[in-house]
Amino acid sequence: MPSIKQEVVKLLSGFVILLIFMFASLMYLNVKHGIRIDTKNTLTYQGALLDKSYSKAGTLPVLVNSEILSVYTEIENIPLYIKGGFPWSDMENGTMSEKQLYDALGNSRYVYALKYMIKEMNKSVYIISSYDDELEEKIRYESSIQKGNIRHVLVGVTLIVITILSFVKILYWRLLNPVE
Repeated sequence: MPSIKQEVVKLLSGFVILLIFMFASLMYLNVKHGIRIDTKNTLTYQGALLDKSYSKAGTLPVLVNSEILSVYTEIENIPLYIKGGFPWSDMENGTMSEKQLYDALGNSRYVYALKYMIKEMNKSVYIISSYDDELEEKIRYESSIQKGNIRHVLVGVTLIVITILSFVKILYWRLLNPVE
C-alpha cells in the first residue's frame, strides 16, 4: 500500500507538470498574439500618419517602399506575389491579413497586409509589411542575440523552478505536519 508521502509527491508532481505546461502554452500564445497586435498597430499608425499628412497638405507624402514596409495607392502597383496572395477587394478597411508567400525568386516571405481608408480622399491605401524568412532566421541565431535570449530564458526558468519548489515544500510541510 502506497504511503501518504508517495501519494502527495505524485499529486504535487502532476500539479507542477500541469503548471509548467500551462505556463509554456500561455507564453506561446501571448508572444504570437503580441506580435500580431504590434504589427497591426504599426501598420495602422502608418495609415493614420498618411491620413494626417493628407488632411494638412492636401496630398499624400512620398510613399514608403522598402523591403519591410511599403504603401501603395493602387492594387496594380503591388508586387504580383503579394497582389495574388490576398483578397484585396474583399478586405475590409482596418483589417489586417497575414500569410506566408513566395516572391518571384522563390524566397519565402511572411507578409502582413492592411487596407486603410484615407478619409478625406475617400480612398484606400494598401500598407504591407514583409519579412524575408531566411534573413530573419540568420538574425535570430546570431550568437550575441542567442546568448542574450538564453540568459533571459535561464533566469526565467530558474525563478519558475524556485517558486514551484518553494510552493511544493510549503504545501508538503503543511500536509504532513498537523495543525495545532
